[in-house]
Amino acid sequence: MLTSFKLTLLLVLLTTLLIYSLRNIAHEYATEELSKPMSAEKPRLLINESSEFLDELKVGLLYAAAAYCHKPHLKEWNCKKRCVGDVVVDTIFHDRVKGAYGYVGIRQEAKEIIVAFRGSLDLMNWVYNLQFATLDYEYPGADGALVHSGFYETYKGVSDMLLWKINYLMAREDSKYAGYNLIISGHSLGGALATLLAVDVKRNILNPIINSEIRGQPFRIKVITFGQPRVGNDIFAYILKQEFFVKTGGLNHTVARMVHQNDLVAHLPPADVGFMHNSHEIWVRNKKEVYDCEDFEGKEVDCADWTLFYDMTVHLYIWDIHFGPYC
Repeated sequence: MLTSFKLTLLLVLLTTLLIYSLRNIAHEYATEELSKPMSAEKPRLLINESSEFLDELKVGLLYAAAAYCHKPHLKEWNCKKRCVGDVVVDTIFHDRVKGAYGYVGIRQEAKEIIVAFRGSLDLMNWVYNLQFATLDYEYPGADGALVHSGFYETYKGVSDMLLWKINYLMAREDSKYAGYNLIISGHSLGGALATLLAVDVKRNILNPIINSEIRGQPFRIKVITFGQPRVGNDIFAYILKQEFFVKTGGLNHTVARMVHQNDLVAHLPPADVGFMHNSHEIWVRNKKEVYDCEDFEGKEVDCADWTLFYDMTVHLYIWDIHFGPYC
């Protein structure tokens, strides 16, 4: 006769086996679905792997991945294949209270100023403890904008320093980096921080230059994120669309939010509680297919929202580039 302890142990083992089996079934189904031909209902622009735009995204991917490297390697720009080009790391920043971490770099050959944010090193714990609280985001002409309170508070721990640094490097009349592009990149939580910084730079530095309120040479902003969670509500998403696709001041900005396959983090916080992704999504469906999804989420059903099951493992890499502290 089974004792209560043995019954409990048996139930735990059976439950574990059931969960493991269901996870494997879901993973196999998702993998099969991601390998099927796309629906012809809404044709997508397939980005050729040799395209200039995709090359630009891959460089942004390397910048974001480099932010995970140990400080000595990052400082010397010695992160093997992640450390592309002749980047001189100007600043490594770390807010030990809220956790924001990344670097500011200068790449003279490409005429780029780079700001890259690292994601959380304890990803599972971060996802498990992710809260969905929001706070008001004040922006002229955009009443009702909300952003994720945790992301915003983390960003505010480094925002003043970064805005000062970008202004010093790029907006002074006598800056030797006049005419450089500003690349803002990040993975996971770092993608959310990159998005918030981009809006602040556009509002507080670039717009005053464009409007001749301060002197300085206008510059392009390229925001390239990977596995980015949803940052705010539909009005915040509208702000990004207006600032980077409508009110451009004649500059060709880039906003690209890359999602790898059925990445779970890209679907957090849930849309059901009022969050919405900003455009525009680049979906890496598999190793050979990359789709350009130009509109807000939900309007482009053949992109990441098309997936039925989500996976944490695909959040940790894109192609052969992994996100983590090992270099």
